[in-house]
Amino acid sequence: MERLAELKVNLCMECGCCSFGCPAHRPLVQTNKLAKAQVAAWKAAKKAADEAKKAAEEAKKEAVK
Repeated sequence: MERLAELKVNLCMECGCCSFGCPAHRPLVQTNKLAKAQVAAWKAAKKAADEAKKAAEEAKKEAVK
């Protein structure tokens, strides 16, 4: 997922020019849509995990007091 983020798949405007010009007739727009959704889900999961970790650390600090 990091690689997709590095490739900036979110910059795709889904205009379809790449699919129209693709000599192999690959569904590039659909592939980019899927990649964008996967990156968004990965970022959301990562954010949730970070927040849970932070909450657990804060709870641990509270328990020590």
